[in-house]
Amino acid sequence: MNLAILIPAYQPDEKLTELVYKLAAMGFPILLIVNDGSGRECREVFEKCGLVPGCSVLPLKQNMGKGFALKTGMRRILDIDPHIAGCITVDADGQHLAEDIGRIREAFCENPSSLILGCRDFDEEQVPFKSRFGNRITRSLFRVITKKRVRIPRRDCGRFLHMLCGDLSSWRGTVMSMRWGCWWRQLR
Repeated sequence: MNLAILIPAYQPDEKLTELVYKLAAMGFPILLIVNDGSGRECREVFEKCGLVPGCSVLPLKQNMGKGFALKTGMRRILDIDPHIAGCITVDADGQHLAEDIGRIREAFCENPSSLILGCRDFDEEQVPFKSRFGNRITRSLFRVITKKRVRIPRRDCGRFLHMLCGDLSSWRGTVMSMRWGCWWRQLR
């Protein structure tokens, strides 16, 4: 299955390099890192990643935020391969393990017309209070607004595979907000 990896990165450390090597070994045809305006102190990390076969780094001149980096990366992936089956978005800080990303790919291969979400369990004790609290508030607000009881993974959906279906050219320039787009598709 032809899947891309998209990693928006702002001020990453060596954890990104380690992850990129692991993902490259897993055979993803496109590994795209969007450098979201990181400082000069991160140049070496991006240079190392750019040397990994199959990995490219797309620099942005200034920090535009994760949503902008994701949309820009999605557009670039579609420019590289308009027939890509899907895109797995991964955080640059090392919180998403290569093994988990492999499970996302397996789930997509078994369910190619589905949106696959990798979700943290916010009931675990090791999840910071701030994250658990924010997730509960977001879930409650979503329930009030939509009148639907849905377990929302994270404010930004964490790692997930966003299925690009139908005519891919229609996605150019109109990639939805990842945060709300994934929930909307899940409810339809």
